[in-house]
Amino acid sequence: MAPPALTATTKAPYLFAWVCHFRIRIWSGLMSRLEVLEVKREGGRSARYGKYSVDAPVAKMVNGNGGMAIDGWLIGHEQNTTTVVVFCQGALLRTTLVNLPRKDVLTEHPEAGENCGFSTALSAYELPAEFEVVLAVVYLDGEIVPLATIKGRREITAAAESGFLQPLVVTSLGRSGTTFLMRLLAGHPEIVVHRQHPYETKAGAYWMHMLRCLTQGETHEHVRVTWEQGDWTRPPFVALPTASWEGLTSYLDGPYGELAAGFCGRATEGFYRRVGESQGQAGAKFFCEKMPPNGLMNVFANVYGGAKEIFLIRDFRDVAASVFAFNAKRGFAEFGREHVASDAAYIPELRRAAERLLENVQGRKGQALVVRYEDLMADVEGGLVKILEYLGLPTAAEVRQQMVKMAGALTGELKEHRTTASVEDSMGRWKRDLSPELQQICRDNFDHLLPEFGYREEDVAAVGGVAGPTNAPAAAPEPRKRWYRRFM
Repeated sequence: MAPPALTATTKAPYLFAWVCHFRIRIWSGLMSRLEVLEVKREGGRSARYGKYSVDAPVAKMVNGNGGMAIDGWLIGHEQNTTTVVVFCQGALLRTTLVNLPRKDVLTEHPEAGENCGFSTALSAYELPAEFEVVLAVVYLDGEIVPLATIKGRREITAAAESGFLQPLVVTSLGRSGTTFLMRLLAGHPEIVVHRQHPYETKAGAYWMHMLRCLTQGETHEHVRVTWEQGDWTRPPFVALPTASWEGLTSYLDGPYGELAAGFCGRATEGFYRRVGESQGQAGAKFFCEKMPPNGLMNVFANVYGGAKEIFLIRDFRDVAASVFAFNAKRGFAEFGREHVASDAAYIPELRRAAERLLENVQGRKGQALVVRYEDLMADVEGGLVKILEYLGLPTAAEVRQQMVKMAGALTGELKEHRTTASVEDSMGRWKRDLSPELQQICRDNFDHLLPEFGYREEDVAAVGGVAGPTNAPAAAPEPRKRWYRRFM
């Protein structure tokens, strides 16, 4: 599995040292056992960096507390090495600062400099039961060079109390039809969606991210430096207490994680119970949020035993056309377009986001439901049956009709949100809306990706053709190796 390419929004902060040592710690919480199956170096020496070593972990390592430490060092040839990044299932989980002394490396390699080390931490709540963590080096020009892949597995214990609302997460890229799907789901009496346009209330994501921060266990020095650098994804001001003896370590690795997870779960529960009661949904079973592929789904899944996920996929060429039209309608750029100089430059950025989405789909194979926008819009009630069966909810015709009615209610906000006159116009719009130059750039970037999401290869390959849906249900695509292809 390759680390996904960084977009223009994530390149800027990586302006650090050219010689670095990395130390990553994964803290446990409720997880009782972690096993490292394989540690694979992704090359000996690159043209862009010299020697490096991954000293820990080692294959077959088992930790009963569920934690994992990673140690290594890298000596670069170039001044424009930026940082080491950490990925899992296509999501960028961490970046590291190079600011810690490594006298042992300096002794053997005087060219390394005094402060060539950096340290970060992952919460075990972020890792799936079977994980593949990728370490890579990022350069100022945006190239990402893989260093190592660590494969392992760990036991999962759900923390949420019985009777809690379970999370339903809609994972998708912007302008893919998520507003329609959220309105559709909001019409079911057992699914709590905060019915406020644009349906982006993310209370669950807020508390799951809080849990991720509270349990990752940064060092005091790292917290201070990352806060000063404006990296607010880590706990502010202070770190977890230093565990000076085994009794404290076992507390931080076990009961503390349970306390943190319990608080975050109960806070989310209280929020959505109140939303549900205000909307006449006191007997609901799910709360629903939408989000991009950002790694938080693993936190939801580890805290809640019944977490569900729907991937909503839309022809990425139509996504690009919709982004351009929506930005033009409002008079300002969003969805990542604001970070690049032109529409032509935005399309490769969108491709990288689509590749990260693909990594997420592959990582959740067998657990999540993949829904294509085109399939759903062609047969809304048929799509609802598949969704409700996946959720284990009643599929009665009157319930589906209620959901369709709520989704179809035309409001002023919805009129502002739309960029086509009809659903039919929203499919294949890239052929009408985009210039021949942009159409070709779309084909160059998306023709190889669309079949992996279930679109017909003959339609994708056709010049000016529409990537039509197949008749078969959407399934998670088989993973394939793509270490460097996405960075070309």
